[in-house]
Amino acid sequence: MFKKVKAISNGKIEYGDGTLYPVLHKLEKRELIESYWKIPESGRKRKYYTISNKGKKELVSQKENWTTINQIISNLWKIEPTLT
Repeated sequence: MFKKVKAISNGKIEYGDGTLYPVLHKLEKRELIESYWKIPESGRKRKYYTISNKGKKELVSQKENWTTINQIISNLWKIEPTLT
């Protein structure tokens, strides 16, 4: 996931474990995600995360908020976002 974010942002956004895991723990505490342990074929025990039903509802709400904010800023600046 780290590599994908870096690639999509053309290297402008880069973060590591020290940034991601505190966010995951906060989301889990708010019951927006759930975690479970699994041993993959590599043999090393790993923790996996999945979005909860509560998290899915929150995601819909946050997407609506960001869409509204984007529309307001685009109108203020008279620009349209570009997809790359």
